[in-house]
Amino acid sequence: MERKDIRKAFKSALEGKTQAGFKVFTSRAQALSPSDLPCIVVYSRSEAVEEYNAAPLEYKRTVSIAIEIIANGLRELDDALDDIAEDVERVVFSDDTLGGACSDIRLSQVEMDITSEGDTPIGSCRLTFDCIYYKEAPQDLSGALDNFDKAHLRYDISPSDGSNEAEDEVIMPQ
Repeated sequence: MERKDIRKAFKSALEGKTQAGFKVFTSRAQALSPSDLPCIVVYSRSEAVEEYNAAPLEYKRTVSIAIEIIANGLRELDDALDDIAEDVERVVFSDDTLGGACSDIRLSQVEMDITSEGDTPIGSCRLTFDCIYYKEAPQDLSGALDNFDKAHLRYDISPSDGSNEAEDEVIMPQ
């Protein structure tokens, strides 16, 4: 899985299941008009990466996904944003792997904002979900290793003095 798969899984899970209806977008570059509101915009904010497995190299990745609810012109704008946010939480926590798109999801932050610039107030509520997934490091197959055909072994028997007391050569079966 990758970040884009997780964003698409959020979109699929949320479409038609909140008061925003099917107005769920996966790009902040989406130009929004008043007729698009209320809507939900899904995007990645950041990602923490830590080594999980040494061989093969695998990372535990925690991507922060923002679910931003945007609404306008409502008298009870805060209440409308809260209602849709509750819908989002209900949907997400009913399947905390988003159908296998990630290993686990945790709600980490909720931020509210209202701007009254222009004719109609516009409000937003951003829920940040931390989504854990695992991914192996890309492997460069263009410089593949030669076959392991034989090994030459040297033994320095204790106490270690830097000299080889025994040697062996192992030929691997073909």
